[in-house]
Amino acid sequence: MFNPLILNNPISRWLIAISLFILTFIAGKVVYWVLSRWVKRLTQKTETKLDDIIIDMLEEPFAFAVVLVGARYSLGWLTLPDSIAAWPDDAFQFLLAITIAWFAVRLYDALQQNYLVPLTQGAQSDFYTQFVPVLDTGIRLGGWVAGVAVGFHRANYNIEAIAVTLVIGSVVVFLVARRALIEAVQSTKSFITELVAVQSEKTIHKQVYNAILFLCFISLLVTLFLSYRFYQDQTQREDFALEEAEQDAQAVVDYIDDELAELQSLVDHMANDLTSGALPYDQLANRLRAEANAHPHIYGVGAAFKPYTYKPDVELYSPYFTRNEEGGFERRQVEDSYDYTNPTDPNAAWYTGTMAEGNRWLDPFFAPVPQAWLAPYHAVFYQDGQPAGLIAGIHSLDSLADLIRQLDLGEEGYSFILAQDGTFIAHPEPSFLGTNVYEQAAKFDDTSLIRDAERALAGETFRREGQDLITGQDAWLFYQSVPSAGWVIGVVMDKQIHLSAPNTVKRSLTRIILSLIAFLLFLSALLFHADRGKVFRLWGVSITTAILFTVAITLICYLEVTYPPRENDQVILVNKSSLNDELDQVDQRFEREGLPPPIRIPTGIMIETVTFGSTTENMVTGYIWQKYPLDLPDTIDREIILPDVPDPEGLAVEEMYRFEQGDVEVIGWTFRANLKQQPKVSKYPFDEAKIQIQLWPKSLNKNIVLVPDLNEYQFTNPTQTPGLVEGLVLEDWAVERSFFGYRQDKYNATFGSSQVIKKFNIPDLYYNIVIRRNILSPIVAYAITLSVVIALMFAVMVIHAESSFNVLSYAAALFFVVAVTHVGLRSELNTHNVVYLEHGFIIMYLVLLSVSINSMLFYSNINIPLIQYKNNLIPKLLYWPALQGIMLAITLGVFYPPADPAEAIDALQHGHDSDVAPIAVAPPPDYGTTAER
Repeated sequence: MFNPLILNNPISRWLIAISLFILTFIAGKVVYWVLSRWVKRLTQKTETKLDDIIIDMLEEPFAFAVVLVGARYSLGWLTLPDSIAAWPDDAFQFLLAITIAWFAVRLYDALQQNYLVPLTQGAQSDFYTQFVPVLDTGIRLGGWVAGVAVGFHRANYNIEAIAVTLVIGSVVVFLVARRALIEAVQSTKSFITELVAVQSEKTIHKQVYNAILFLCFISLLVTLFLSYRFYQDQTQREDFALEEAEQDAQAVVDYIDDELAELQSLVDHMANDLTSGALPYDQLANRLRAEANAHPHIYGVGAAFKPYTYKPDVELYSPYFTRNEEGGFERRQVEDSYDYTNPTDPNAAWYTGTMAEGNRWLDPFFAPVPQAWLAPYHAVFYQDGQPAGLIAGIHSLDSLADLIRQLDLGEEGYSFILAQDGTFIAHPEPSFLGTNVYEQAAKFDDTSLIRDAERALAGETFRREGQDLITGQDAWLFYQSVPSAGWVIGVVMDKQIHLSAPNTVKRSLTRIILSLIAFLLFLSALLFHADRGKVFRLWGVSITTAILFTVAITLICYLEVTYPPRENDQVILVNKSSLNDELDQVDQRFEREGLPPPIRIPTGIMIETVTFGSTTENMVTGYIWQKYPLDLPDTIDREIILPDVPDPEGLAVEEMYRFEQGDVEVIGWTFRANLKQQPKVSKYPFDEAKIQIQLWPKSLNKNIVLVPDLNEYQFTNPTQTPGLVEGLVLEDWAVERSFFGYRQDKYNATFGSSQVIKKFNIPDLYYNIVIRRNILSPIVAYAITLSVVIALMFAVMVIHAESSFNVLSYAAALFFVVAVTHVGLRSELNTHNVVYLEHGFIIMYLVLLSVSINSMLFYSNINIPLIQYKNNLIPKLLYWPALQGIMLAITLGVFYPPADPAEAIDALQHGHDSDVAPIAVAPPPDYGTTAER
């Protein structure tokens, strides 16, 4: 049968879709007729009037909704091209929102005409004659605006969908609601005519009042809209961050469970081989040694036979292989130390208990010799159906902790393990190890830790929001039991880090603050009835405006402190996962050049003191250590370079120790370095500073990459300040974070040789200390001085002086105070830029000049109405609002964050809203290898 395609659909489907649309239109007409005729007659017979109102308002929107649903169903029969496949859904969502808004506005109209208007009839106050009509129009307008906004959001801001919606919606609305449209146009025309007529009769102060009322209403709508957008964005971001955190937490649980399962499988397999005879008894020792060497994460393996089971002439036989400090395995015979079958000997409980109970995980215990917590698993093997002995495998929890470091838990994430009795057997904080949840709950006065442990030990898997006991920050806490061992694994993820988008958050909150301040400002003008022009009312508005501007300045400064900018110039290295990702990229770059991978030299640092000589110099002392492989060629220098020390006399490095440990040689130095770095003080006193210590290998002509020795730090979380001695004191500064980072510095030179390290783009290793200035000292030293001078100049304006000369005398005296303080600030900062607090001094100079000029004009014979009006009232009223308004504008200019493309890309990937367009970065060209070129 011939059935040609039109836009990928046969004619038959087009006929079905069109027929369904026609039937839908007829159904809409029928629904409208039934509601307007039959249902309305039924409701008229009831005593209440509310049902009549609802039906009257519902009939047209409901009929339109029927047509809308039918049209969507009709289009569902068609297979649309991919380019327009999403349009019908978007259009349906938009028109559905408009329909709801239409019904809401009509319902309000009916309620207003039938209930509110009768209540206000006869009222003669300004409130009813001025406020109610404007409020009435505002509510109607707000309903439609809200409907359009929600519709656009539901339609995903798709421009094509909006265009289709406007066309289809216009046709459908005209067909279904012609009478309503005509009435709406006539009502709008009548409203505008009446509004113009009323305005022509109003006095100027009433016009001002209405204008302020309108601005107040608009600013309120803007505030609500921005708040909703911010809440929606944060909710989306939190949902996605929580999903990521749950995945990371589950990865930790799976990782540990796999390790335990591997040990359990190994032990069970050897026990089964012994039971089946596949593994002869005399080959057991060799098998134990081989399995131990094949599993580097296992601390030890062993076996224990029942008396005279190994051999008829051998009573006890229990070989054990445990790992030594060099990483190898040492063998010892347990029977040489004690009788492990003695039921009265507590040291033999591991054997007697397992033989009585069967395969099991034993309670972890702390072993003094390796100084580590050990977790044993025992499996019984049989001979002729009777227990003949056991195979033991021991896992070191230190190795489990090292494995966890391989995972990316975020900058502040970590995990811990609880034994069955609630004892911490693994935790990055050493003070937790060996203690139980009851002790730590009492120490931190936090009983939630006990409740969490009890729930998790009972086998429950859950998460909750709480406070991290280590960092004190808001965190997500995940708990999951390990059934095989009876342990509990807890994962703590910093909530703020996962939600990190400081620039986006600051931009959104700043807009909300400004719109809210505008609303409160207009509201205060309404409450004080500024339109009446009374002096005391104008003073109320002036003082309120100045206070609101001051509050806005304070809040914006608070946002700057609360949401510091994140690091974009470096890759922060806090765990093995992020480190290995970067090192893999380095290896790939070398591989593309046809070169062997660079040599990795673990490097660590511990800062002892930091002393500030000036804003551009700081003296740092501490320790640096490196681990060199023993097979490293002698041609590679075993030294370190600090390139950020320009003066040779400013650097002193002295070797402190050198020894071999395993397969590496550890060398440690003490150092003193006078670092010269350019600080960023433009936001003073709300500024952050970063002390960066750049580390280079001395052999620049060798392929060496310095790797942070993360294993030597208990905590690598930046807020726990790894690499800083506890109790480090910085004058007028507070340490915020410290971390290692890689930065790809670009050098446009070969350093005299094409073989130099920089030729191959090896990243530079940096150790960073982020510090924040304590604002109390600058506030006391400078801000209070400025505030006192500003208040004194206002007093000079308010107090009636005999002549302008007196005012000039006061201004000159205060000028010297401000100038001396300003010079002291410039000398302290030693910068060529204008810092934030310095704008206060510049404004103060303008104030001194403006007040002086105002006094000369006021006491002169020149009649200037703006100045002479009511004894210089206007300049007095404008003094504080203008002053704080200028400072607010400067605060916005300094602290309003610029667009951050990185956050926009993150929002795009995670489905968040963003006001920044991501920058499309083209991938670098592939020039091939050196040989290919």
